[in-house]
Amino acid sequence: MRRIILISVIAVLSAGLLEAQPQPPFKKRGMHFNRLEELEKIKIIEALNMDEETTLKFFARRKQHLDEQFKLIEERNFLLDEIQTILGEDKNADEKYFVKKIDQISEIEKKIVKERTSFFDSLDEIFTKEQIAKFILFEYRFKQQVREAAFKRRSQVD
Repeated sequence: MRRIILISVIAVLSAGLLEAQPQPPFKKRGMHFNRLEELEKIKIIEALNMDEETTLKFFARRKQHLDEQFKLIEERNFLLDEIQTILGEDKNADEKYFVKKIDQISEIEKKIVKERTSFFDSLDEIFTKEQIAKFILFEYRFKQQVREAAFKRRSQVD
């Protein structure tokens, strides 16, 4: 139990140091999201039964991965905004314009998948295959629970 508390404190403190770094605009989030991130980190540590060294290596690598994912998502969202502007203003863009934008978005989507695959492959240096599988399953379930909770909360407000 002591070990889990110690690791949790280290994770929270190291996350605090990382959060102190300047953040791009898309990374600015509310206090509730930060609490959710902290809860997720603690739950990951518990689920994978990580020691201190592994915890630090993993979260450093994960932060790098998430930063790259956010950059790619921002790039994709910018292209989607451009398309929405053209469609919303009823401008008559030619077929070539849409083909170009669709191709660009498709390339970004491929990069997102490649980045995620590369991240999972890089975990071989830190975790066993069983731990990687547990992490993937944890991540899926955690996101699913967050979505369900948000949907439930939203339906209560409406």
